[in-house]
Amino acid sequence: MRDNQKTEEGTASREKLCNKLKKFVEFLDFETKLDFKKLSRGYELSPVDEDALPTDEEILAALDLIDDPEWRTAYLLQAVFGLRNHEIFFLIRSNVEIHKGIAVLKVSEETKTGFHPVAALYPEWFDDPEWSLRTAKLPDVELDLEKTTLSIIGGEVTSAFKKRFKIPFTPYKLRHAWARRALMFGFPDEAAAEFMGHSVEVHRKHYHRLIAMKESLRIAQASMVNPNRPKPPQR
Repeated sequence: MRDNQKTEEGTASREKLCNKLKKFVEFLDFETKLDFKKLSRGYELSPVDEDALPTDEEILAALDLIDDPEWRTAYLLQAVFGLRNHEIFFLIRSNVEIHKGIAVLKVSEETKTGFHPVAALYPEWFDDPEWSLRTAKLPDVELDLEKTTLSIIGGEVTSAFKKRFKIPFTPYKLRHAWARRALMFGFPDEAAAEFMGHSVEVHRKHYHRLIAMKESLRIAQASMVNPNRPKPPQR
């Protein structure tokens, strides 16, 4: 357990390590007094703050920093579908379904949360003939999970965006920006959560600030068009 003590308490890395150790112990059918739940406690998803996210205009502007066409495709697919880093390489682009004008693809079973649909927001980005996202080639990354891991694959994306192309925000900000876009499109929480490959509970916990802001704006806008709303005093 020395490795566990090297991870910081209350972090995602501590939780991941404890989960792996728990599965390993269960696989060996080995009895232990270690409380993996207790060891991993303290990690919680941090609510996403809209002020920390790039605007869609900034996302497009950062594309100009990527001079490699294959990595441009990776960047665009993550932005358009709100993918986790590793999911970029497990996106099934050969079967595109159109639902009310929005392209829906699938992420394959090998990924963190398994087989699930993803939706193109904006649809125009996915259909842009200049980008050819249906067929454009992706970077040559090792995908054999007997030789690598999803975490390593995801790390290659982070490294390329940050170190090679100097993108001023992390890849996951592209995923969070998709969640914001889903709110703008009026997606119910249940639909957005399914497309992002996590539970509704996780979605609401992670994006509750964005959701609360949207609801507040909706109420404010409805109030402003109410003819019986309070009026300012006469001057």
